[in-house]
Amino acid sequence: MEPFDIEVPWSEIIGWRVECACGWRGTTWRREEAVNDDPDAEDVFPEHMLLPDGSTLEDAGEQEWSHHVRPLAATEDVRAAARTLGAAAAALDAAVMEARESDPPATWEQIGRAAGITRQSAHDRWAGKVEE
Repeated sequence: MEPFDIEVPWSEIIGWRVECACGWRGTTWRREEAVNDDPDAEDVFPEHMLLPDGSTLEDAGEQEWSHHVRPLAATEDVRAAARTLGAAAAALDAAVMEARESDPPATWEQIGRAAGITRQSAHDRWAGKVEE
């Protein structure tokens, strides 16, 4: 990522484009396509450069960037739920181990009923883990 606080002389600017570390590249807006919103200003920052449709380069780039990252944002809830599910599965495994190691140990019937599954399903799922 290039820092946003560097200054490049107008004569060296050929255009603007939003890019991502993943390799995605947005539209390239050529210098001749944009005009400064203040013709007397010397800066050429994207928030001051207007495209033919009246939007700024900054707004156009932000819109493309938002479209690019939208799928990642949409799956954030999936990632969070998967982390929660993993933690819950680990807690359930630990609770079963503790129940089986108590004195007297809980039966597979009792564990299955508590977990909402059959005795056999409980045994199939956790018996190998308890023995390990």
